[in-house]
Amino acid sequence: MFFIHQNYKKLDLMMEWIPYSQFTNVKKIAEGGFGIVYRATWLGGQDETVILKRFKNSRNISKDFLNEVFLKLL
Repeated sequence: MFFIHQNYKKLDLMMEWIPYSQFTNVKKIAEGGFGIVYRATWLGGQDETVILKRFKNSRNISKDFLNEVFLKLL
């Protein structure tokens, strides 16, 4: 699972792979055109609450999806 983290002080973006086993309390909160959105607790992030998005078709990640992700981070 990729995790995109934003450092608000520098406005830098970082993407890293995090195993699904590092998340607990995964709850579906919405579904949209690109996939399903979940809220979860990330155990490796000092039990930080995070938002996860699962692609409907992960083999065809579109430019529109990536734009949606980055716009929501700004």
